[in-house]
Amino acid sequence: EYVGANCITSKKKVYNLSTRNEDGDKLPLDEASLLDVEMLCILCNATDKTQKPFIRRATDFCKRVFEKDDPTAYFKGVLRKEVRRILQMSDKIKTFQVLDYLREVLPPIVEDDIELDIVEDLEWHNQHNGFKIKNGNNAFLDSDPELIEDTRLYKHVDEFEFDSDIVSKIIKFLYLQLINDVLSNRAQNDHIAPAISKLKSKQKDIDKIFDTSESNKLWASNFLVINLNHINLDMKKTIPLLLCKKVYADHKKAANKKSLTIIVDEAHNILSTESFREAESWKDYRLETFEEIIKEGRKFGVFVTIASQRPNDISATITSQAHNYFIHRLVNQKDLLTISNAVSYIDRVSEESIPTLPTGTCIFSGVASQMPLKIAVTELDEKFKPSSHTLKFAVIVPER
Repeated sequence: EYVGANCITSKKKVYNLSTRNEDGDKLPLDEASLLDVEMLCILCNATDKTQKPFIRRATDFCKRVFEKDDPTAYFKGVLRKEVRRILQMSDKIKTFQVLDYLREVLPPIVEDDIELDIVEDLEWHNQHNGFKIKNGNNAFLDSDPELIEDTRLYKHVDEFEFDSDIVSKIIKFLYLQLINDVLSNRAQNDHIAPAISKLKSKQKDIDKIFDTSESNKLWASNFLVINLNHINLDMKKTIPLLLCKKVYADHKKAANKKSLTIIVDEAHNILSTESFREAESWKDYRLETFEEIIKEGRKFGVFVTIASQRPNDISATITSQAHNYFIHRLVNQKDLLTISNAVSYIDRVSEESIPTLPTGTCIFSGVASQMPLKIAVTELDEKFKPSSHTLKFAVIVPER
C-alpha cells in the first residue's frame, strides 16, 4: 500500500519481495549475519532446549572451517574421518540413518548417466553386523579398516565442493554436525532433523528474498518500505521477525547515535496470538521478540508504530505498551473490549462512540494529550495516498 512514489515520502527505498518468482527485489544480508545463531534459529523455527544448542555447535564448526587456509580440504578431511567411523559401525539402523545424511552432503555418483548409490560396492552382513566388500571373500571393514580407502564412498569424498550460495553451505555443515552428534550419542535424529528440514523447505524462498553479497547495504535510504504482498504465509511471519531482530540488534550497538522507528502495518498478520500454522513454542518466541522491542526499545531510541483492523488478534502485552492511540471505527465486540482494556485514559462517551465514527474520523487518546480528542483527519491528495482504496462497483442496466 505504501510503494507509491510519493506515499509518505518520495525519498525512500522500496523492497518488493516475492516468493512467487525470481523477479522480486532482494534484501541485503551479509553471510556473517546469516551465520548468526539467532538468525538461523528463526529460519529453522528451532526449539531452545535441543535444536538451538545443535545449531550453535554447527555454526561454530562452520566458522572454524572457514578460518582455515583451505576450507574445502579441511571439510573433506572431516568427511573422511566420519566415513571411516560409519563403515565400521555395527548398529544397522544408526548406520543407514547417517548414510542418508551423507547423501545430503556429498554430490551424487553418476556413471554412464546412471546415478549409483554411495554404498553400491558394499553389502551389509546381518550375522556379522557390519559392512563387507561385495564379492570380497568376506572382507569385513570393521576387521580390515585399511580396505575403507578403496571403497567408492571414501574415494567419492574427493568430489565434494561447496555450493556458491550460503544456505546450501549451512545445510552441509548442519548435516555433518548431525552425523557427528548421532555417532557420538550427543543428539537424536528425531529431535534435530526437523530443524534442518525446515531450513531446506525455505531454501528456495531465502534465495529469492536475500542477497548475501557483502557489497550491498540494507539502509540505502533513511526510509525503507518492505512490501510483503507477494510473500507466502510462512515467510510473511518469518521476514518481519528476522528483519526486526537484526535491525534492533544493530541499532543497540550504535550507542544511541540515532533513532529507529519500526512501522508494522496489518499488524494482526504479524503479531497475531491466534496462529495455528506454527508450533506454540515458536509463536511464543515470535511474540516475545516484538514484545522485547516494544518494552525495552525506547531506552535505545527504538520506537514501534502498529496499525491493525483487528486489535483483538494482537498480543495484549503489545497493545498495552502503546503510549498513544488513534482509534478508528470498530464494531466487533472483542476488538472494542481490547481497546477498553488497553487504553486506560479514555472516557465512556468516547468509548461508546467508536462503533459509529464516520470515515476519516478517529479518537486520539494517549500521553500526548490531556484528554481524549475526536479528530477529523484531512484527506490526502491523490498522489500521496496509499493504495488501500475499496473497490467501487457499479450496476449496469442493459438498454432495452
